[in-house]
Amino acid sequence: MMHAGARYLTLGRAAKLLGLHPQTLRRRLDSHGDCGFQVLERRSANGKRLRYLRIDQIRRAMGDADKEEKR
Repeated sequence: MMHAGARYLTLGRAAKLLGLHPQTLRRRLDSHGDCGFQVLERRSANGKRLRYLRIDQIRRAMGDADKEEKR
């Protein structure tokens, strides 16, 4: 998903990249106010809370920031 010039991933895909279970990532985002990620939150038509994380921040957390800059 694109928003304001940045790419975002769903929490499920972000959890897979970070090596976490999606429910673990959701709990960590809910329990810690400052998680280090910019979280984009949207509401679906049926009221579900959909959250997305910036892909560049995920890569930085994984240690891939150097690879991204060399591209």
